[in-house]
Amino acid sequence: MPEFGLKFLTPNDAIKKVKSGEKDFSKCKIVGADFSGMDLSNATFESSELEWVRFGDCKLIGTNFAGAKIDLSYFSNSNLTKAVFKKAQVYNSYFGSVILDKTDFGGADLRYVLFIETNVGAADFSGANRIRMLTSFGELTQEDFNFVVSTLGKIDMPPQHRAAALIIIGNVKTMTEEKLLKFYDMGRMSMTASMKDYSPGTVDAGVYPRDAGVYTDKAKYGERKDRKKSLLYR
Repeated sequence: MPEFGLKFLTPNDAIKKVKSGEKDFSKCKIVGADFSGMDLSNATFESSELEWVRFGDCKLIGTNFAGAKIDLSYFSNSNLTKAVFKKAQVYNSYFGSVILDKTDFGGADLRYVLFIETNVGAADFSGANRIRMLTSFGELTQEDFNFVVSTLGKIDMPPQHRAAALIIIGNVKTMTEEKLLKFYDMGRMSMTASMKDYSPGTVDAGVYPRDAGVYTDKAKYGERKDRKKSLLYR
């Protein structure tokens, strides 16, 4: 659950910070940001919450994710040499073709995390809780696949978009990296689109970005959310 007092950053705010040379994202809540191609070496996301965040083709050398809560996010073709995930909570996320050289996952809680085309032996998982940590698509069971598909329930999107996402992801026997990344991208963009009209503030305790409590003006959020839904579902 989110902790009280996290600073909420929109995707644009997060990208602007990187482009201005800032690399301190500690105790921030970031949803839907796409950091692809960026150099975030030695940046810190310590004790932050990251949801639907993309780290594609990134330099993450020495980047600090200690104590972070990472959900529905993906790291692909990125260099995570000496990155720190110590005591982080990493759920429903993907690490594909990444470099894990002396990467520290000590004491981390990893649940339904995919490490594909990645040498996990180059990382330190001492004391890590690894629940369904998979290293190939061949290890996916129907139960795993159903769990992945259930994450669609976390996306506020029109029924036709949800149906398209299900078509993209296919079935457990045809799962590929390309399909999975399209699924993640669809979720990330849908989540970002659902928030773009809202005014972010300080995260309240025990709420997620899709809930009214994450915004400073709860009444205004509710009105905007209802209006957006009525437009989407016409």
